[in-house]
Amino acid sequence: MYAANLAYTLVTHRDVFAFAHHGVDEAARRVTRCKYALENLLKAVRVKQLRAVGEPIFVNDRLRTELTRHGLVALAKAASVPLARHERFLLERLTVTINWGGRYQAPKEVGETDVASMISTDRETIRIFAAKLEAILDGQAAWSYDDASS
Repeated sequence: MYAANLAYTLVTHRDVFAFAHHGVDEAARRVTRCKYALENLLKAVRVKQLRAVGEPIFVNDRLRTELTRHGLVALAKAASVPLARHERFLLERLTVTINWGGRYQAPKEVGETDVASMISTDRETIRIFAAKLEAILDGQAAWSYDDASS
């Protein structure tokens, strides 16, 4: 539960509110750290799966391509993590936020940031999703809140 608690505390209600109103620097940094925490948990799930079936982590002396990507929805799909609609929506927004906000002061394309703002339920969604990933790492079956698939 450490990672779930960490992800939960990285984004406070104040930070979500500030970020939703066009980003206070500290709020943006916390959201960035939260995205990276979820990315690392997803990659850990995938590495554990690969090791369980005897598949290599490195191919031709390079890390497997799926482990070098940063899109959270794609990582969840690679790790066969079922996503509820609200989880997919969160992961899409976190990915967009990092893709443009982590590197550039403004988006490169019109409409690129349309889904990037945080909403009031994100803190709890992040905590529950991180707990779900930790449960998978602990060998428990993954769960989904609706019949949306990854």
